[in-house]
Amino acid sequence: MLRIFRLLFFSMMLFFMAYGFIWLASIPGEISIIWHNHLYQIRPVIITSIFIATLLILGIIFSSVKFFLYSPFLITRFFRKHKNTKGYQALYTGLIALEAENKILACKMAYKASQLLNAEKEPMVYFLESQADIIQQKYTEAHKKFELMLKIPMMKELALRKLYVESCRINNKTSAILYAKEAADSCPSLPWSMEAILQDYCDKKQWSHVIDLLEKQKTAQAIDAREANSRKAVALTAKAMERLAVNDTLSSYNHAMEALRLDKGSIMASLVAAQAMILREKNSKAEDILEKIWAINPHPEVASLYISIHTGKDPDIRLSKAKKLENIHKGHVESLITTARAALEAGQFETAVIKATAAMKTSSRKSIYLLLASIEKARSGHLDQIHHWTQKALDGIPDPIWIAEDGSLSKEWLPLSPVTGKLCIFQWKMPVEDSQELLQLRNIVTEKTKIFSENLPFIPKYGFTPGEYNRKVDHSLPNFSSYQPDDPGVDSHEAIKQAGNVIEDNVKRFTRFL
Repeated sequence: MLRIFRLLFFSMMLFFMAYGFIWLASIPGEISIIWHNHLYQIRPVIITSIFIATLLILGIIFSSVKFFLYSPFLITRFFRKHKNTKGYQALYTGLIALEAENKILACKMAYKASQLLNAEKEPMVYFLESQADIIQQKYTEAHKKFELMLKIPMMKELALRKLYVESCRINNKTSAILYAKEAADSCPSLPWSMEAILQDYCDKKQWSHVIDLLEKQKTAQAIDAREANSRKAVALTAKAMERLAVNDTLSSYNHAMEALRLDKGSIMASLVAAQAMILREKNSKAEDILEKIWAINPHPEVASLYISIHTGKDPDIRLSKAKKLENIHKGHVESLITTARAALEAGQFETAVIKATAAMKTSSRKSIYLLLASIEKARSGHLDQIHHWTQKALDGIPDPIWIAEDGSLSKEWLPLSPVTGKLCIFQWKMPVEDSQELLQLRNIVTEKTKIFSENLPFIPKYGFTPGEYNRKVDHSLPNFSSYQPDDPGVDSHEAIKQAGNVIEDNVKRFTRFL
């Protein structure tokens, strides 16, 4: 569009100039000039032509003089521009080579760029040189380049980042945190500096500082608000547990409730808040907290704590409280398991079997099969049934476990990942099918199951037919083949009792493994 306007403007100028000459040529008469008593008569068009020609000649003369006067400068500028072009080409090539991990080319281009460009005017040369020094393991030289970059405002954040990385490389945590804090002061929205400071606070278990820093990140919009709230809830829960450990129940309760305000489904925050209320002898309030979390996210520890409030060791009262939990979250597998365990404790075996069977239909978990084995032992003592449920447990799916964001597993809730040590959100859940977590858990369970299976006793066929189990002979049991025909040997009921005791010991051992 701009070119069209320029073309139109140039055409109009030519048109007006041509029109002007035609107009001057058409004017009658002449212009008289008296010069040294001589009269000169000239037509207007000729005078105009002479004037324009004079201007053109003067312009050419002026341009020629200017060219000769400025030619050294122009020549110098030409060669400087050519040198800068080659320098920038080397700089860009070196930076691209760094990203492509072409170390040889990056070092070559760093040297070439430093020869062609002035690093004070183009600070990226310092950066390329420093990376080349690191590649060649010249860490002292690289550190000097980073220090030079610190003096350049536009390169300060990058220099601090690289100095932080180098401090981490040599495991100098003190200087690393100092660089991170300096970067955070100059730019609060830098994610890496905030994460470094946050990790330092987490390592030192300074949960109050962790909470404040997460709030700053949220205000600066450095992280998503939902993520900030979730991580803050974890830190608040850890702080609440810390205060509860020193019997500061009020502070513990306040921190736990603040965590619940941010994350209503936090199991550990609910447990800590309830424990704080129990210690303050406010059992009704503790029950309300546990009932709310049970409705959202049932957990065995919630049930255990809830049932123990007010009940002491009375199994009937414990069973009634278990049924209350079941009514709060009907049909959930944890509700059914809780009621089944309480019914077993109270000696109501039929109720225990009904609830445990319903739980088994909902989820074929190992703990449910072991629970059915325990119920069968308490109810009838039939070894074939006990053995049946124990065998089913070997093939059952693993129970829920605490799983972190990074995939690490834990038997108990933790604020930090046991693998990375970072602030992490643990969730109580079943491992996803074919996930790395499930494979890891299955490997553990398979190893323990193998140990358990190898220790199952051989049960002799006396008085009942349990079936062939192809198990290793347990030498703690009597060797029936060593008796003579007229020797009555060991009473069959006594042998069954001994076998049952061995199975029970193995079931308990297997349960501890899981």
